Amino acid sequence: MGTHTVAKKNQIGELDPFIVDVEGRSVAIYLFKGRYYAYENECAHEGGPVAEGLTAGDVECRVSPEGKMVEEYFSKDNIDIVCPWHGVQYDLQTGVCRADGRLRLVTHEVIIDGDDVRIRI
Repeated sequence: MGTHTVAKKNQIGELDPFIVDVEGRSVAIYLFKGRYYAYENECAHEGGPVAEGLTAGDVECRVSPEGKMVEEYFSKDNIDIVCPWHGVQYDLQTGVCRADGRLRLVTHEVIIDGDDVRIRI
């Protein structure tokens, strides 16, 4: 266990998972609104390669004062990591499953050291 340099900051694009192997673990690093997040690339549902799925805004809707849905849209603030096996969605900022809060991705601390991106395993 320890801290590992895994990338340069310019290698990680906004909402584009950067997958690395560290100590035999596949880890995905995400950049979202200036913050970095790192999760093991294993879905808590059934072990699928979660980072190989979509990274997209959570589906939200606008409701009229009468309670009718007016519009559905993809959020720009609430982003999901969507497992390609079964479509299970995880909040990118917390790693918690949207449908079942008992499920969560394994999280690793991200440390920015100058231009280096490091993670603690």
